[in-house]
Amino acid sequence: MTKKKVEFAPGCFDEMGDLTQEEMDDLVAQIEEMFEDDAVFDEMVQLEELDPEEQEEILKMIDRNNNTRH
Repeated sequence: MTKKKVEFAPGCFDEMGDLTQEEMDDLVAQIEEMFEDDAVFDEMVQLEELDPEEQEEILKMIDRNNNTRH
C-alpha cells in the first residue's frame, strides 16, 4: 500500500484558535491516521447530502481559501 501524504493549506486551522498546540497536534495526527487506513473514505459525505446552510458554509470556506492563495 502506498503511504498517503496529507498536506494542510496555510491557515486552514486559523478559525480553530481556541485549541491548544497539543490539541491541534492530536487533531492533525487523527486526520493523518484516517488517511493512512482509508477510514476517511468511510466518513465522507457528498456535499449535496448536507443541508443548504452547511453547504453554503463549506463553499464560503473554500472560496475564502481560494481567494487568499497567490
